[in-house]
This record gives sequence, structure tokens and C-alpha cells, in this order.
Amino acid sequence: MATGRGPVMWQIRRIRLDHIGPAAARFLDVTLDFTDAQGHPLDTILWLRNGGGKSTVLSLVCALIRPHRRDFLATAATGKHLEDYVLGSDTAHVVVEWSGPDGRTLVTGAVYEWADRTQPADPTRDHDRLVSRWYLFTPQPGRAELDLLPFRTEDGRQTPLREFVAAVRAWDAIPHCGAAVTDGMDRWRQMLDAQGLDPEIFTPILQMNATEGGIEGQFQFRTADQFVQYLLELIVDPEVPGAVADILERVRAGLAERPELLADLAFAEEAGPRLRELVAAGAADRAAADALERETAAARSLLAGLAAAATEADAAAEVAAAAVTAHEADATRHAAAEQTEQRAARRWRRVAAQHRHTAAQDAVEAHTRAEQEAAARLAAWRAVPTVHALRAAEQRTRHLELQLAAATEDAEPLRERRDAAARDYAAALDRAVAALDEEIAAAGAEAQAEREAERAARDRAEAARDVRARVAVELETARAALAALDRDLTAAVAAGHLLEGEDAAAALDRHRAADAAAQAELAGLADAQRALAAERQELRERGTALLTERAVVERERAELDARHRKLSTRVAELAADERLRSLSDGELTDPVAEARDLGDALAHAIARAQRRRIELAVDGAEDERALAALSATQLLPGSLDLVHAHDVLEQAGISAVTGWRYLADHVEPQARSAVLRAAPALASGLLVHDPEDLPLAMKVLDEAGLRPLSAIVVGTTAQLAAAAADPAAAAPGFLVPPAPALTDRTAAGAELEARERARAGRSAQDAELLAALERDTELQGRLRELVAACPPGTLDALAAAREAADERLAELAREAADLAEAEDALAVRDAELHAARSAAEEVRRAAAAALGVLGALAERAAEAPREQLAALPAALAAAARDVEEAAAAEARHRALAEAARRHAEALARTQQARRDERAALGAVPDGGSDPDLSVDAARAAWKAADRAYRREVAESALASALEEARHAEARARDQVAALPAGDVTAAVALLDAASGLDPDAQAAATARAADAHDAAVAVAADARAELRAARAELAEVGALDAEDAAVDPGGTDRGGALAAAAAAEHRAAEHRRAGERARTAAAEATAQVTAARQRAAGLRDIAALLTLPDQDVTRGGAPDTEPFAGSLDDARAAVKTAREAWDQAAAASRKARRALEQQGQRLALWAAEDRFSSVKPAVRDRFRTEDPARDLLDDLLPDAERLAGDFDLYAAQLRERLGELEEHKGVVVTAMVGMVRQALKALARAQALSELPDTLGEWAGQRFLEVGPRATVETADAVLRDRCARLVDSLAGRGSPVPRGHELLWQATSAVVGEGNWKARVLKPSTTYAIERVSVERMRKWSGGEKVTISLLLFCTVAKLRAAGRGRDQPGLGVLPLDNPLGKANYVVFLDLQRKVAAANGIQLVFLTGVGDLKAVGRFPNVVRLRNSRSRSREYVSVAERTVAETDPAAAVDVTRLWRENPELTLL
Repeated sequence: MATGRGPVMWQIRRIRLDHIGPAAARFLDVTLDFTDAQGHPLDTILWLRNGGGKSTVLSLVCALIRPHRRDFLATAATGKHLEDYVLGSDTAHVVVEWSGPDGRTLVTGAVYEWADRTQPADPTRDHDRLVSRWYLFTPQPGRAELDLLPFRTEDGRQTPLREFVAAVRAWDAIPHCGAAVTDGMDRWRQMLDAQGLDPEIFTPILQMNATEGGIEGQFQFRTADQFVQYLLELIVDPEVPGAVADILERVRAGLAERPELLADLAFAEEAGPRLRELVAAGAADRAAADALERETAAARSLLAGLAAAATEADAAAEVAAAAVTAHEADATRHAAAEQTEQRAARRWRRVAAQHRHTAAQDAVEAHTRAEQEAAARLAAWRAVPTVHALRAAEQRTRHLELQLAAATEDAEPLRERRDAAARDYAAALDRAVAALDEEIAAAGAEAQAEREAERAARDRAEAARDVRARVAVELETARAALAALDRDLTAAVAAGHLLEGEDAAAALDRHRAADAAAQAELAGLADAQRALAAERQELRERGTALLTERAVVERERAELDARHRKLSTRVAELAADERLRSLSDGELTDPVAEARDLGDALAHAIARAQRRRIELAVDGAEDERALAALSATQLLPGSLDLVHAHDVLEQAGISAVTGWRYLADHVEPQARSAVLRAAPALASGLLVHDPEDLPLAMKVLDEAGLRPLSAIVVGTTAQLAAAAADPAAAAPGFLVPPAPALTDRTAAGAELEARERARAGRSAQDAELLAALERDTELQGRLRELVAACPPGTLDALAAAREAADERLAELAREAADLAEAEDALAVRDAELHAARSAAEEVRRAAAAALGVLGALAERAAEAPREQLAALPAALAAAARDVEEAAAAEARHRALAEAARRHAEALARTQQARRDERAALGAVPDGGSDPDLSVDAARAAWKAADRAYRREVAESALASALEEARHAEARARDQVAALPAGDVTAAVALLDAASGLDPDAQAAATARAADAHDAAVAVAADARAELRAARAELAEVGALDAEDAAVDPGGTDRGGALAAAAAAEHRAAEHRRAGERARTAAAEATAQVTAARQRAAGLRDIAALLTLPDQDVTRGGAPDTEPFAGSLDDARAAVKTAREAWDQAAAASRKARRALEQQGQRLALWAAEDRFSSVKPAVRDRFRTEDPARDLLDDLLPDAERLAGDFDLYAAQLRERLGELEEHKGVVVTAMVGMVRQALKALARAQALSELPDTLGEWAGQRFLEVGPRATVETADAVLRDRCARLVDSLAGRGSPVPRGHELLWQATSAVVGEGNWKARVLKPSTTYAIERVSVERMRKWSGGEKVTISLLLFCTVAKLRAAGRGRDQPGLGVLPLDNPLGKANYVVFLDLQRKVAAANGIQLVFLTGVGDLKAVGRFPNVVRLRNSRSRSREYVSVAERTVAETDPAAAVDVTRLWRENPELTLL
């Protein structure tokens, strides 16, 4: 039904509210329908009495799109939040159905529920317990629609939030539904944005509806700046200035440090050259000081080397003496340890052998049993044929015996005799075997005893060898000590320390007396040197005072000279300035003397320039007013007095018009000149349409107190018409024609061009005046500063003071020369004292050398081991004999043990032969035997009885057959008897088995048993070989003595025992070698003791000859030195050379030192100057000391070059830091400039996008908004960066926090454009579509209808701007809800205008109101009337009725401009 609609955007179709709202305005299942019969959204009035809950509806809808707690609309007016609208156990719903492009629909909703469905006592405090879910979906008819949302369960109860959300999520499975649910605000924003709904467009909606009827409070702008700030908040994303604020906050602390850093940089840049001047000034001193330093260091190094060498020699003697004792003790200890380790090795070897023997025995037993079992199995299978043959032979023999029994009975006695002989033979063999067992045991015991004796003899031999080695070492040591003593005595005689045949003690006394005399002489010389040092110190103090005074005078002289040069330069610069020369008639010799005249001339020039600029500004303001009027109305405005009077009448509600405007609108162009000539006062005055309003107009104008500067004629339009009808009544005189553009719109173009040319000319002239003004102001300031700094006569006074300083410096130089001569004389006296000292020291050096040598020789001669040397050869021979006897005993016992072993093996072989005979005899009948019969006799008797029996039984054929059968049986029986009984028993069992008689089975089983037996035999053979090896090893180790046998080896196995034995043997070898080394070292250490003691004494005596005066010791101390490595003669020569060199260097060093101290004082005085008071103490205090002549040089000079480099580095770091700060500042400035440019572009885009649609008559294509900087504002990049840089400096230097968001944006744009340099005009709403642009300041006086219209236009612009900024063709929202705008905006014509403007921009209007003006309400096609009903303690809101117009009321009559002819004007 809406007419003239533009592009369709998201508009509201329906709103559903359920179980939500405060107690005074609760909504229970309320649906608000904003559509027509076809479902298209309509402009709607939502009517409800004031206080009934209209604002609640708007707050809930806005909270659906902008759910953040701070954006809740009702909070500002009522202090309530969303949590106050969800009561008790309710599950609250807010659902909005939208209509979008191409007829698409979208449902968005929010569901709220308290946790545990219990409202807390303080909802505001516990607002986080309110559970919120937001959802959206695209309706699908019959499957997913607003009406199908499960607000209720089947039994009519509210659906809990969890179940409701689950049901909505389930709709996602419906094609094209796209149901989605979220509990995150950011995600909800993204979901809406993906559907084309931009939540940020609600920002102006929230501002317009901050209070009920809040549109009346909008647009209260007093300046264009306020409007621009308001507009920027609407169109610029706060994140952009927020990012800039974050950057500024990060670098703000650094930028605040810049002043301090600049001060430090100045000091560092000057300190570096100063320090290098100190280093350069000390170059001469450094040469002399380095020479003295080297000589002193060499002397100290020599003394330290001699002392260290003496100490080293003492330590070496002590160490060598201790080493002798230690080496001897070590030799003894190592010998004992070697024996202990050898016993331990034998013990562990014995343990390992025992372990091996035991393991081998166990293995032999086990493998023997396995072998026996395998052999028994094999024998059993092999015995099966034999047993089977025996059974067959027995059967044949029994059969033949039965046949022969009847035939013969005479052979029985011979058989019995043969059996008796067999018994005797077997018994004799058994006795022989038993006797051999005893003999074998005895032979083994004898071999074991011989082996024990062999081990004992071996131990005795080792002990004897140790004794022999020890005695040999002692003998060699004694011989070496005596030989060294003799050599040293001979060397002392050759050196002259000891006379031939003189006793060492007497020589010591002689040399000590000479040393004492020289020492007394040196003490006297030392007193003289101390007195000389006191004189030198006095001269040094006088020199320090002179240096201090000289530094002060030099500093004062330098300051005077610097000030004189600076002032002279400034005077010369001003004297050469062309501007000042022109003001002084071309000749300017002394600006100081002519300062007053020049100042007055500059003041007059500045005043003239300022007056001219003011005149130009006044002209420019008038042109700006004219240009604004020409742009808005295409007519020039009247005078300011006329405009002010017209505004007063308008405010009073009196319909009036200026004469110029009346001529332009109501008089034909060709008649205007006549009317102007006829009534010029009325044409340039103010005309009231209704003559009855003229008295009231006069009263209002009188009360307004305008005080105009020109006469304003107030009349009526009828009077102007009457005057025009009678040209004869024209006023006399000449009329100057006014500007055509006052009444003729066609002349606006030419007028605009003329005004623009005039403005450009004024701008150029103003720029020239400004440059001249700045130049003269700067010259004026410089002149004033020069006069203040240099009054007349100052330069002459400075020159005189400089000459006086030069004279004082010359006097100080002469006094310093006198001091230098006195110090030279002291140096000569000091050299004489050093020469005498050197002679005395030479005497002491000779005595010291002799004392060092003879002292040690006397002690060594008294301790010489001559008696010990005589007794040692006999002891060495006795030890050698003991070694030979023990070795012979060891060999003898080894031979006896081997013989006993061989005898035992022979007896064992004989025993085995007897056992073999017994086995061949086989089984014999039981009975008695002869115990005395020998083996040979028993063997002969058995053979005779056997032959007799055989002859008897072999006489007949039967007997022969029987004999043959018996032989066969005997052979079989012998074969069976030869087998072990167990084998026979096993064979019988195998034969009786089921397969025992099967030859093939027997063969296979026998083969398997044979393989098993072979394997067992091989394993058993290996085990027996291991056992034999173990027995051999055990026999080789031998038995342990009682002490070793008592040691418990613990749980050590063979591997551990072998490792322990190897370790013990290794330790024993180490002890043996160590013992040998110890004995050798003891001999060497004895010789070292003597040499070291002699060297220590000599070095100490020589070092006493080289002493340095304490007052002459240079700074820094002696360097570390290695001990002196030369001989005593070398030491004497080195001491003499060092003494002479040091004496020469000391004189030169003292002279150069004085010059260096003077330079140090000058540096300390410079650092203490007041101009460096602002430098950081940590930097400046490096140069502050109590005594500059000493402390500064001691602390500063060694590190002066490094410190200069440090200051250079520090200065570079400061410059780098300042550069970094500039870069950081540049980053902030760049970001701020970008932000400002973005804001300016946003304003330009807003102006461009404010173009009205083509469906609005004369407004078509017009821009309702003109906003931006004035044309005179310079927006070049350099200007923007400069102004932003100044703002950054200002913000960084403040103590207050950095402004955030839009506040920072406005400060930046305002700093760039300048306060008052904004222009902002809007198209004034008019029911006739009149094109009138007015400044935003006048919007404060607009009616409510005009403000609603401009709000609508501004909302459309912001929406378009948001869409353009997001790359979209259409804004994301096409609805504008306003809370109670009809209170002061119910003018029907304006309502129609608002609806047509909204329709042209595709905007749906939703006005929430409670006014009773039915005519205004009726201008909307859809009116939803709500009502309140009370139930218990709550007020409920429900829909009372809904009225939908069949035709749009606003479309009945379109806007038409009415023209009413005035009869009085028809004649014109």
C-alpha cells in the first residue's frame, strides 16, 4: 500500500513478546502485526497510553539486536536493565519477523531464563545468572515459522529454555531454513551481519530514543563544531580512534621523556670532546708516566719476582723435605699394599676356582645322570634283541636238558667245582680293586701337601725381594745426598763465599757483620729522602692552588669571550636586516642605541597590519554570509539588522518576509525596478503579511532591543503594493541600484563568481599581511631580547673584563714557571741521594748472596748420612740370600707334587684293568670263597675247572647239541649279563610291550635312543673336560693360609671373584710401580731440599737492596709477576739496573705529573658549572670529587678514553632513542592523520550520500546535508602532520589519561581543522519542498516535525554510509522506530512529508505514541492500539485493536504548491 517506495531493505513484519516486561508492563503472548493483507510491512503507529509500556517494546526490540548490557535503552530513563524484565520462573521470549529483499523473510529471536528458573533477590547484582540465547532462521511454510515456535508444551506449560533451544536447533535439518542458535554476543553480531542486518545502524536509533520523546532533545547545536562532533560519532567506527589511542598510550611514556633526554644528550655530546681533550693534554705526561710506570712496574715486578722466587724456594725446600718423608712412607706403604693385594688376588682366584669346580661338579653330575638315562634307554633298546635271543636259547636249552637229563647225571660235580673256582676268582679281583682305592687316596694327599709347601715358599721369596729393593733405594739416596753436598761446598769456595778450609759457620758471621753496617747507612739515606718528599709535597700544593685559580680565570675569560661574540653576532644580524634598515631610513649602525625608535616603528606596522586583517575578515564574513545564502536560496541575504529583525518576528509567530524576498517571490522581474523606485524603504525593509500583526510586530521588535546600525522600515506587503501602484509617489532623489541577486535568482551565478573572486583576493592579501605581521612580530621580539641581554655599554664592559683576565693568566703562568724550577732543584738532590743508596745496596747484595749460600750448606753438612751409608751394603746382601733360598724351596716342592700326581694316575689305570676282568667273569653262583687266594692263583684254578667241565659234557651228540645250546644260551646270557640289570629289566619291559617284537619298531626306537645318547655323551664329555680344567685351576691356585681362609667371600660369584682378583692384581702392580717411583723420588727430593734453601736465602738478601720510597710509588700498584727464574748473579745484576732506571724515570715523571693534575682540575671545574645542573646525577657525578687533583685523575683518567667512547655511545643511544621516539611519534601521527583523513572522507561521503531520491519533487537529487571544513582550511599532508604532531606532544605531556574513542577523534579533527572552521548546513524540511539550506545552529528552534524529518534523513544517510563502508549496495536496516515523536510533531502535513521521505528511501516508520490526536495518528496505514489491564499486582499489555487502512492516507493528496492571486498585484 506504500507509495513511491525505493529499494526494499529489512523491515519488521511482526513482533512477538511473551512472559517479559516489568511488573508495570508485562507482555504475555502478545503479537504485534505490522503488515497489510498481502504481508507487506507498513508504516505503523503503536499506540499505548503514556507510561503503559511503549518504551518497553522498543527497549526489548533493540536489546534483541544490540544485546550488550550497556546498550539497553530503558536504563538511561528508568535505571532498569534487561534482567529486571524477566520475572520469577518465566521463560521470556522476544521474536521479530523481518521482511527483506525479494520477499525473503527472516525470524530473529531471544529467549531468556534465570538459572534454576529462580530470580535472585538482587537481579542487578546477579545479572550474570540470566541465561540468554539468540537464534535466527529463514521461515519455511508449514515446517519452520514464527507461529510454529514451541513456546508451550503439549500440556500448556512454558517450554524451558533448554528444550526450546533444542527444538530450534532441530530445524536446521530443514532445507533452506538455516536455523542457528548462539550464546555469544560476538557470534550473534556475526550471524546478523551475515543476514544483512547491521547492528551498528541501531546506534542512531538508540541515541534518538534515549528518552521518551527524545527527538525533541536532538539537534541542540550551538555551533557547527558540535554538529560535526555528533555526526562523527554516528558515522565513524569507534574502533578506529580506539586503535590510535592504544598506539598513543604505548608510546606516551617515551615521548614524555624527550626533554630529559635532550638535556642528557647536550651534556654527553660536550663531555666526549672534553674527555678527549684531557687524554690529549695528558699525552706528554703519559709518555713520562708510562716510562716511570714501566720502570716502577719492572722494579716491583723484580722485587715481587725475587720475593716470589724466595718464597717459592722455601716452599720448594719444605715441599721437597716433606716429599722425602712422604716418598719413603709411600714406598713402605706401597710394599705392604702390594703384598695385601697379592694375597687378596690369590684368595679371589681360589674363590673363583672353587666356584668353577663346584659348578663343573654339579654340571658333570647332572649331565652324567642325563647320559646314564640316555645310555640306559639306548642299552635297553639294544638289549631287546639280546634278551629276546636269551629267551629263545633258554627255551632250546630247557628242551635239550629234558632230553639229556635222562641220559646223563655224571657231569654235576665238575660244574660245581667250576662254580667254586669262579667265586674265588671274583673275590680276589674285588679285594684288589679295594686295595688300589686306598693307594690312590694316599698319593693324592701327598701331592696336595707338596703344593701347599710350594705356595709358602713363593710368599717368602716375594717378601725377600721387597726388602732387597727397599735397601737398594736407601743406599742410592744416601750416596746421592753426600755427592750433592760435596759439589755445593766446592762451588761456594769457587764463588768466594767460603775460604779454602774455612768453616761454614765462621763465614756466616763475617758476612752478617758487613750486611748490618750497610743497612745502617741505608736508614740514614731514607730519612733524607723523606725530608725531600715533604718539600716536594709543599710545592705540589702550591701548584694545585695555582691550577685551580688559573682554571677559574680561564673559565671566566671563556664565558666573557663567548658572551661578547654572541651579543656581537646578534647585533650584526639585526643591523643587516633589510626590514629594520628600511624602518631607519636605510642606515642602521647600532640597533641597541636605536632600539626604541625601531620598536615604535615595528609596533605601528604591526597595528596597521592587524587593522587591515580585521577589515578583510569583516568583508570576508559578509561575503561568506552572502555565499551561503546564494547557495541555499540563490538570492543575496538582506542586511544583518534586517535578518535579525526577521528572526525576532518568526520566533514570535508573526508571518513576515523581507522586502527583497517579497520582490523575488511575488513580483515579476520586469516590474521590480519600478516597485523599488516607488518604495525603496519598504523594499529594503521588513513586510508583515497581515496588517493586523503590525502593532504586535512593532511591540516585539521594541522589546527585542536589537539596536540596529541602520534604519529598518517595517510595513506590510499591501503598503509595498500600494506604493508600486503609484509611481508618482516615488521618493525624490537618486536611487543607487542594489545588487541584482537580492531579487533575481538568475543573477546568483554572476554574484557567486564575483564574491568568490573577491574572497580569493582577500585570502591572498590576508596571507601577505600575515607573513608581514609574523616577520615584524619576530623582529620586535628579537629586538626586545637584544636590549634586555645587551644594554648600551655592555660590549665595551665585556671587552675590558676580558683584557683583565688575560693579564691575570700571564701572572699565573710566571708563578707556575717558578714552581717548576724549584721542583727541578729537588730532583737533582733526589738523584744524589739515590746514588748513595745504590752504593750501600751493592754492599748488602754481596753479603746477601753469601749468606744465602752458606746458611743452607751449614745445615746440610751437619745432617749428612755418612754412618747410614756404611751399614746398608751388608743389609742388601742378606736380603739377596733370602731371595735365593726361598726360590730353591719353591722349585723343590713343585717337583715332589708332580711325582705324587703321576703315581696316583698309574694306580688308577691298574684299578681299571682289575675292574674290566671282573666284568668279563660275569655272574657267579653264591657261596664261600678263599680270602687268601691271590688274583693269579684264582685265575689259574678257574681256567682248569672250566676246561674239565667242558670236556665232560661234550661226549655224546645230544650232549653236543645241548652243549651247543648251552653255549648259545651262555653266549646270550653272557651278553645279557654283560648288560646292566636296569638295562635288562627295561629291555624285558620293552620286549613285553605291544611293539616289542616288531623288528621295524625296534630299529626306529633304537635309532632315536642312539641319537639322544650321542647328544648326552657329547654334553657330558664337555662337562667332564670343564671339571678337569676346574680341578687343574684349583690345584694351580693351591690352598689358602688360615687368615685368608677365614675371610668370607660373601655372595660373590665366579665372575665377581675373577674381577676382584684382576683388580687386586692390577692394584698390586700399581703399588709395585708406585713404590719404585717413590723410592726414586725420595732421592731426587733430598737433593732439591739443599738447592732450594740456598736459593731462598740468597734471593732475600738481594731483594733487600732494592727498595722504593713510599711517596714515589706510582698509582696502580705493581702488576702481577712470575717468580724470578735466573741465578743469584742474574738477580744482583737485575737489581742494580732497575735501581738506576727508576731514579732516572722518577724525575721526569714528577714534572709531567704536575701538568696532568692541572688539566684534571680544569676538567673538574668544567663539570661543576651551573649550566649542567639539570643533567642526571648518575651522569654528571662522574666528574665530581672532593680533590680534583687526585681523585679525578685516579678515578677518571684510566678510563677517560673509554668513558669518552661511552659518552659518544651514550649520545648515539640518546640520538637513537630520540630517533625511535620520533619514529614512534611518526607512527602515532601517521595513524592520527589517517584517522582524521578517514573522518573527513566520511563527512564527504555523508554529504554525497545525503542526496535525496528522485521521487521527492523539487528535492529530487538535492543534498540535504552540507558538512566539512571551510574552504580556507588547509588540509595538505604536511599541515595535517604538523597539527597532529602538536596534538600528540600536548597529549603526551599531559598528566591526564589519553582520550579514547570518539573523544580522541574529535580532538584530532578539531586540531587539524581548527575551532570554528567547520561549516554545516542542512536542507530545512518544508511541506512545499522548498530548497532552503540553513546552518545547523538554527535547528534548535525547529519544530518537532522538522526535527523528526531531519532525523529521518540523517538516519537514511548513516545507513547508506554504513552500507557503503561495508561494500554493500543496500543498508542493513529499513525500519526507524521512534518513541513518542508525535508529542511535538503532530502537524499532519509534516507527517505526510516524513512518510513520503521515508518511503522514497525505503524506510519503514514505526512510531510509538500515546497522544490523542486522531488526525495525526490516522495518517498511518496501520495503527495497533494496545491497552493495559491489571491482574493482581501486575499490569499486563495486550492488543486492543488493529486498524489497517484500505488506502494509504498519505497518498490521497500529493504535495501541491498553491498560488493565490493578490488583486493588488495584478496591475503589476
